[in-house]
Amino acid sequence: MLIKIYTPFQIFPAVATLSRTKLSIVKKRPFSDTSLLSLPVENLLNVTAEAGLFLGLLKIEKRFLAESKTLRFGLFWRKDALRFAMIAQGYVIALQRQIDMSALSSRDLVETLTKIGKDKEIGNDGI
Repeated sequence: MLIKIYTPFQIFPAVATLSRTKLSIVKKRPFSDTSLLSLPVENLLNVTAEAGLFLGLLKIEKRFLAESKTLRFGLFWRKDALRFAMIAQGYVIALQRQIDMSALSSRDLVETLTKIGKDKEIGNDGI
């Protein structure tokens, strides 16, 4: 697991996880079912964050669209949402550039993906 973040409010809890192979988001709703989104990292087109003063949302665009173009998940703590989006976007960019990351430890991979996610050439300025 590369990064895992939780919603701060337990009324509508959600957990977002990024591993070497997939992005997963689990949302629990009171008096309702639990929903799970699990996407292979190869199917991610873009991962960004919308951040306010304290809280933020994750916005995920996937390669194969079934329902809507952009999926939104949150609310997460602002710093967690920004960090998650930076690492996930770094992963998307690394896959597009065909950078081999298989030999990196999880810690080194997170550092590398964070640097790639901050890449000034991409124009996201660290989200």
